[in-house]
Amino acid sequence: MKPLKNYEYFKTDLGTLYCGDCLDILPLLKGNSIDLVLTSPPYNVGIIYEQYDDFKQYDEYMATMDLIFSNIKNILKKDGRLLCNIPIDANTAFEKIRVSPLIDFGKMFQNINLKYHGTALWTKNNQTSRTAWGSFLSASAPYVNQPYETIMILYKELWKKENKGITKIDKKLFMEMATGLWNFKAETNANHPAPFPEKLVTNCVKFFNFENDVTLDPFLGSGTTALVCEKMGRKWIGIEISEKYCEVAKERIETESKQVKLF
Repeated sequence: MKPLKNYEYFKTDLGTLYCGDCLDILPLLKGNSIDLVLTSPPYNVGIIYEQYDDFKQYDEYMATMDLIFSNIKNILKKDGRLLCNIPIDANTAFEKIRVSPLIDFGKMFQNINLKYHGTALWTKNNQTSRTAWGSFLSASAPYVNQPYETIMILYKELWKKENKGITKIDKKLFMEMATGLWNFKAETNANHPAPFPEKLVTNCVKFFNFENDVTLDPFLGSGTTALVCEKMGRKWIGIEISEKYCEVAKERIETESKQVKLF
């Protein structure tokens, strides 16, 4: 197994981007060191990614997720939290069957003893006009669409943080986040097929983390979690299997750094 240093792709004063398979890198990170994991794993729905197969048998996919999140549990602090963005329903790419990742991930988290705190819904408020109806105007086979996704909220052992820290969040945002029903404009990005909305990351980091806490995204993609943390002056770690997406993330962070220096 290669040392962690060999996976380093890019560093700033606040964080490090590692390029490689998270199953290789997560065991190398220090145990009990991460305050918040904020991530959206691939959904196994046939999206075309660089260097990742999103077309697995569903049992194989869930077994892989089990391994990944078991490793994530090991590096979370005792009061560490996990925010996992997954859909309620999905059509698998391989078997072409309808499944509920929300239910299956919930069972997986229970089996690996990550404790459940709640589930938030985030609605895609720029949802385009619908074209898939199933049997239109007929009870034969109508299709129920979900213009929203879920954020499962879990923790390792303690929900209340053991140590006090600095929180800077205004009353309006705090109350909006506490409702558990969040409205974010879905992100589009020519460099990645499934980017995180920046506002989602910003609000979650403000709501769930103290200022000096460390946020990890093991499926960093085009780098939104790292970019937002850089903008906020927060510590971060990112892992991404694709060198192409790592370069995109690096360029976004470097561009942000240059813009900051102009002011």
